[in-house]
Amino acid sequence: MARRGTGRLLGWIGGVALATQGGAAFAQLNHQGNPNFGTRTLAPGFMPDPIRVNLTSGGNIGVASLGLGPGCTGWATSQPDFRINMTGNSGSLRVYVEGGSDTTLVINDAQNHWRCNDDSYGTTNPTVDLPNGGPGQY
Repeated sequence: MARRGTGRLLGWIGGVALATQGGAAFAQLNHQGNPNFGTRTLAPGFMPDPIRVNLTSGGNIGVASLGLGPGCTGWATSQPDFRINMTGNSGSLRVYVEGGSDTTLVINDAQNHWRCNDDSYGTTNPTVDLPNGGPGQY
């Protein structure tokens, strides 16, 4: 079963799989795969800030069963929805979603660590803060 929802990524985005809430895993996430909704290269201090990307979240992989860490739930595709290539160090990177359904952010950062969030700030919209984000793929 695939679950789909719509949402906008705002702020610092990339190497991101958006997942809607749902069930069982059929595959693994491939953060090196071709992004569903594009790639962007950014330098620290990028403008405009935030960046807005419209996309559709969800997929056929149950993220909760992959053991990626706290907050890693919902459904995603094996390839990322969007990728950011950061060219330098940034003191604070924030990725968040404004969407019409319960969405989860799943991010593979430049150090190859998984960062996830389901709900933030009392809403069903997720936020992931990445302090001291270095150069690389997100």
